[in-house]
Amino acid sequence: MILKFDIAILDLLFAITCYNAPYVIASKSLHHSRRAIQGKFDPASTITAYNARSDCGPRGQNAGADIRQRFCPHGAVVVKEDTGRITDKPVSEWNTVAIIDGCEYVYYRVYECLSETESMKYPFDPSSTLAQYTDRGICGPRGNGAQADLSQCIYGGTVVKEVNGSIPGAHWNQWDIVTTINGCGYLRYWIFECRDSAAGGGGDPHFSAFGGISFSWQGHCDSILAMIPGQKNAKSGLEIQIRTKKVRHWSTIDVVAVKVGRHVLEIGSNEGKLLLNGNEVESVNKDSLIVSSTRIKERIILYKFVFDEDKNLEVKVNTRSEMIFVSLSGNYPKDTFGLLGSPHRPGLFARGGSDMIDEDINAFVESWQVRDDDTQLFQTTREPQFPAKCLYNMVDKKGKTRSRRLKEIHEITAEEANAACDIHSRGPLKTFCVEDMIATGDFESAQDEFYG
Repeated sequence: MILKFDIAILDLLFAITCYNAPYVIASKSLHHSRRAIQGKFDPASTITAYNARSDCGPRGQNAGADIRQRFCPHGAVVVKEDTGRITDKPVSEWNTVAIIDGCEYVYYRVYECLSETESMKYPFDPSSTLAQYTDRGICGPRGNGAQADLSQCIYGGTVVKEVNGSIPGAHWNQWDIVTTINGCGYLRYWIFECRDSAAGGGGDPHFSAFGGISFSWQGHCDSILAMIPGQKNAKSGLEIQIRTKKVRHWSTIDVVAVKVGRHVLEIGSNEGKLLLNGNEVESVNKDSLIVSSTRIKERIILYKFVFDEDKNLEVKVNTRSEMIFVSLSGNYPKDTFGLLGSPHRPGLFARGGSDMIDEDINAFVESWQVRDDDTQLFQTTREPQFPAKCLYNMVDKKGKTRSRRLKEIHEITAEEANAACDIHSRGPLKTFCVEDMIATGDFESAQDEFYG
């Protein structure tokens, strides 16, 4: 009699809680009621999940709740849970929580379908855009193996927290539960955060445009890295120009010049000094511009620029190798243009707007060469100047001095280069790191965040 009472209650609960989808549930509810009568009990009911201690056949062992969209289109929530789990004991030693048709169950759950309105008010959604969870496999579509939806992160996501209950040498079903949400015990979870729009350049030099498009360019020229026209709703326009220098068989960013409103700043790779309107300064706090500096190591200086409170530029200067690394992040608007493109229109677009993604990279960069009708930001002029084209094959006048300085930098093998760059995630930027280490021997630069 007790068994029959349990069956009736579960069938009634199924009929009541899934009222939100009667056109799907009605016939299925009758079908399951008949199966329950014929088989005395159906552990694989659409709203129950059981796990037996031993093999009880298809109707018993690991019977899963069928709460997929055909039954609960808006998800489900656990309304009852019972478990005989004993800490640090194998499943064979758990207490029995229910016996049905001779099958001993060590835990079970009862689910309730959610209506569309209820699902919107669900206290926690493991499949949210910034959370990813994994449980023991019986929490249904809103719980089991819930994947973080990073599609809303335009520039991808980064794991900022990772927690798991793994126990060395133990099977996953013996792991500790690290968090419980609506009755679902999770063995691990990750929290993500969306990356800001980011772009930059450095090293050989290599460039990572907005949208993660990477390219290399070894030339000798003045170019527009990024530019934001002056706007009515902004405190100022912004322009960033770079001067690249050919060194033996590679190039480097030699000088960076920045114009913000009426102010022009310049940083060179030789001494790493910051010039504001031609005068040497250590920091800036004027109008919509803030610049701070930090000496990371004896020969490495980091400058942090903040424009209009929401746009960032970092310029890292290594005066030993005479290399500059630049990185842009923050809220750069859709009308940003230049070598790094726009965060709202990823790609490689020439000055006239032509898509150059599959075209000659030299032609693309040359379209952004500083022209005679562009703002001239650098303190001094240097060949080539438009309309003369960028240079690719040339003799460095300071070659002998440069060679002596490079000999001071340890020349490393491919194996050493790979080891030095191993701190970075696999991808094109890490490949650039290895190439630069082999070319320049600048072991110290391998730590730069640009490569990762």
